[in-house]
Amino acid sequence: MQRSLLAAVSSVALLAGCVISTVKAPTAIPDVQRRAAYDLQCAEAQVSVRELGGNAYSAMGCQREQQYVCEWSSTNQSNTCVRDGDMRSYGPPAPPPAAPPPPAPTSVPPPG
Repeated sequence: MQRSLLAAVSSVALLAGCVISTVKAPTAIPDVQRRAAYDLQCAEAQVSVRELGGNAYSAMGCQREQQYVCEWSSTNQSNTCVRDGDMRSYGPPAPPPAAPPPPAPTSVPPPG
């Protein structure tokens, strides 16, 4: 009886350990949004974040874009997100070049 109880307790503990170790980290989108608002010098509400796959994210706001890589720390129970690459600026397309000015009128000497 004691052996079967010990085996049952061991099985439950092993199963609990497997469940705990496979818990997925929470999404890093709020952390990226907060960090990007600072980096992009933009209000947090104006920053949109999308997942690129794995632990990579892209944040856009105030005509700038920055990519981030995040890592979950189970010790601190938080994400650490760092910039990945250079910040890119975007915005409305540049206006077309201005037409050249018309030629200056030439004065014609009077006949004669």
